[in-house]
Order: sequence, then structure tokens, then C-alpha cells
Amino acid sequence: MKVIIIGGVAGGIGTATRIKRLNEDAEVIVLEQGEYVSFANCGLPYHISKVIPNRSDLVLQTSESLSLRSGIDVRTSHRAVKIDRENKLIKIIDLKTNNEYTENYDYLVLATGAKSIKPPIDGINDPSVKYLQTIPDMDDIIKSLKGSVKKVAVIGGGFIGLEATENIIEAGHHVSLIERDSQVMTSLDPEMSQYIVEELKSHGVTLFLNQGLQKIERTKENLTLHLNDTQISADIVIMAVGVIPNSELAEDANLLLNNRKGVVVNEYLQTSDPNIYAVGDVIETYNIPLKSKGMIPLAAPATKQARIVAENICGGKKIYKGVNPTAICKMFSIVAGSTGATEKQLQESKYHKVYVHPSNHPSYYPNSSQMHIKLIYDESGIVLGAQIVGKEGVDKRIDIFALAVRNQISVYDLSEQDFAYAPPFGAPRDPVHVASFVAINQLEGLTDPVFDLNILDSLILDVRESDEVSLFAIKDSVHIPLGELRERFVELDSSKNIIIICASGLRSYLAERILKQKNYKVYNYSGGTLCLKMKDLIL
Repeated sequence: MKVIIIGGVAGGIGTATRIKRLNEDAEVIVLEQGEYVSFANCGLPYHISKVIPNRSDLVLQTSESLSLRSGIDVRTSHRAVKIDRENKLIKIIDLKTNNEYTENYDYLVLATGAKSIKPPIDGINDPSVKYLQTIPDMDDIIKSLKGSVKKVAVIGGGFIGLEATENIIEAGHHVSLIERDSQVMTSLDPEMSQYIVEELKSHGVTLFLNQGLQKIERTKENLTLHLNDTQISADIVIMAVGVIPNSELAEDANLLLNNRKGVVVNEYLQTSDPNIYAVGDVIETYNIPLKSKGMIPLAAPATKQARIVAENICGGKKIYKGVNPTAICKMFSIVAGSTGATEKQLQESKYHKVYVHPSNHPSYYPNSSQMHIKLIYDESGIVLGAQIVGKEGVDKRIDIFALAVRNQISVYDLSEQDFAYAPPFGAPRDPVHVASFVAINQLEGLTDPVFDLNILDSLILDVRESDEVSLFAIKDSVHIPLGELRERFVELDSSKNIIIICASGLRSYLAERILKQKNYKVYNYSGGTLCLKMKDLIL
């Protein structure tokens, strides 16, 4: 059996090595048009700042090591230029010699990935406009940052743009971050992304939201970037506005593509030609929480797809069930994670949400910090999505919620789970428990969360302490500290709807329980002033 794999990195090399483990006699050829067949592309930004000090650590495998260890024929600087499906042949060009040749195959795997979007605007081909996708890209940026470079413009506020921004700041340069959307990190809902905005600003990043790049103009000193309604200057520009699938080979071979040029595959990851499989960023895949198909360019799914393709090529019938989009990003001192569906994506569906702000571990243990959690669930309590911004422990909790989304676990189930506990790591009542308990309280009618103070013609009751109110007052609210409420509740108009607010939502819930049992019509502002401040900033 002869298998040719076009493309390396997670999808291609993962497929190749698994095939050889399952069938030592299989002939496996990997064609990679670049010089590096297996490298840590997610680690590239961190070498710019020298968080990863050694460039060599980013090279995971070489042609030689893969040949010795796994018996794979790896050909770097070789580009597949045409697929002859009828005769099972591939035309290949050796980029170092320009020699063309053909190889036959029994099975073909497309692991061609995706490439950075290059907007069709004036000045986009200026040599000071950079991308960050490969090791040579990283080398070029590091070289460009040396010398007199002071101002860097990063275009795009997604994962690559944010990570590039952080590490260029850490390397000692000023960054202007330009995003055409109204928020950064669109895998979060707008109010949750505002925590990242505040962190960026605190580290000196100049942020331009709702600003698309219209033109790049070369001046005598540097570059002028023309945005929607302003101009800025920069010494270099890093483009990070997303990726599009490298599907030209597939399109030329008349394989089925979707409307975004993604290669369409079946549940076995076969293309419209059963002898050709595809994995990674080039394929369309099933989005589990949204129950729809689309492009989900993430590294982790590619590795799982690779394993399934290898097993199916070797005679298996393994099914790929799809992706629950789960991601995490570090931004200076904070971490933002997301899994499942966002509220933006669920606007046409029935769902519930709550906000909580628990600590990552008990406050009596040093370096305790607050998490900001948004939990989204359906009417039966099944978890649909979650977003967390905090410091330590975000990764652990977002992974638990990811497991819940993929396996349709409810908040009731989560509330019963036993998690590892010791003061350095968490609390007996874990942040996952806290979010689940609040959701259960809502589902069982113990609390009625609201998310807007300007509804229901309501009286707003602030139950924070006086010193808190003096720092951040809520207009037209009545102030009764929680500790005085049992004696003073008669001061409240029982004919009015009452929305209660505190700093995080806990004291307002306690007040809600008191007043509901006194037959007041009461609602709890979910997330308290911590959420209110973030929402106010984006209005």
C-alpha cells in the first residue's frame, strides 16, 4: 500500500506516523513545499519575545528524524502541482531543482492547511507587511524588529493578532492593534472580550475597533495606514485577519468544495473521491454545538482527524463526529477561554445564561484571583457554551465545560462532579460548581436573573456597602446594604418590580431570597457591577 500525504505539521505528520504504526509495510511519502515539515506553529509568537528562547525548540521533527524513527519518506521543498484522480498520479515539482516528476498512489491525503488572508488593498505587497504562519515568517519578523523599528501595527484582533501583540510589546515595541469588528477575540461575546480590551490598554496597546484597513501607503519615513476614518503610522505591519483553506489542488481535481472553498468530507474524512482523504484546516467539519457545518481551523481537531484517517486507510471504519470549538488565549496577565456556542450564535435559539465571579482558589491561600465566567445552557440545563476570563485555572475549568458541551452534560451533572481539591488549586466548591449552582437556581425558580437595569419599569436596589457605592454609584438606585435589609425592607415599594444589584451577584441573590419570601417581585442583576462596568464600556 502506497500513501502520499500532501502537507506536514499536525494533520499530515500525524497521519503519516499513525499509518506506519499500524502498517509497517506501508509506503508513506509526505510532500511539504516548505523547509519545515513538523514545527510548533502555535509557538511562533513566543519566540519573538524570547519566552521560548531557543528557535530550535520549535522544530519538532525533521525529515531525517522522521525517516529514522518512523520510516517515512519526507520530501521538503516539494510541491504537488496536479492530481490525476483517474490514474492515481500526482505531478510534483522539486522546488530546489525545478525538476518535475510523478508518483502513483493507492491513497492520497490532503493536509494542505490554510493560508493567511491577504486583503486586496493598495500597498499590501510592501516588504514591511508581514505574516506569522511559518518559521521563516517568524524569522522575518524578528529580523525586521531589530534596529530602528519602534511602531508596529497588528491588523486583526483574533488569536494570532492578540498573541503577536503581546509578544511584540514584551519585546519592547509599541503596538497599534486594528480590528474591523467591534470587539477583539470574537470567540467571546462582546462583554467578555472587554476584559481583554482593558488588559491591552493597561499595557500601552493603542486599540482601534470598528476600523478596517483600507490602504497602506509608503512614505519617506515609514508606512501610513488608512483606516475607515483615521490614519496611523507604523514601521512594520503584521497581517492577522484570518485564514482561507489551501484547496487549489482539490479544486483543480474537481473534488467537492463548500462555498468557502473548504474541502467537503464525509464522516470517514473521505473527500468526494473515496481514495482521497483530507484533514485539518483545509476541510469543512461539523460544529457540534451549533449542529451545522463550517470551517474550524484549530490544531487540536487536526490531530484527531489524522488518527482517524490513518486508521481508515489501514482498513478501519472510524467516524469523525465533529468539533466543539474550544480555544484559549493568554494576554499579558490574563487568560481567556471559550468553548461551545456563544450567545451571539444562539440568538435564534432558546437559551439561558448566568455570570459568576468566583476565585480560582481560596482567598486565604496566596495569589488568589477572580474568574469571570459566563455559562450558557438550555431549558433542561444542558451546557451549550462557556466563556472564562481570569488568571490561573482558566484552562482547567474551560476544559471541564468543553467536556460538558461535547457530551451534552447538564448543569445538574456538573454540580455533582468531584474535582481535585487542595488550597493551591481550587476550593471545595469549585468555580464550575458555583456556575452550575447558579444555573440550577435559575432553572428551579429560586432566582430570576436579568441583564439590563432599564427594564420592567423597575426600582433598582443596590445592596453593596457604602464604601463600594462611593467608588461606583448606580444612577437612580436605592441603597440598602445587605446586612440592613431585614430591618429596612419595608422602605421598599412592594408594588414595584425590584432589580437587585451587588458587586458580583452573590449578595444580590441573598437579598433576592429575602424579598421573594416577603412577597416582593424581585430580579437579580446577574454578574453584578463587575459585568455592568464591562457592558457599559461597549455601549
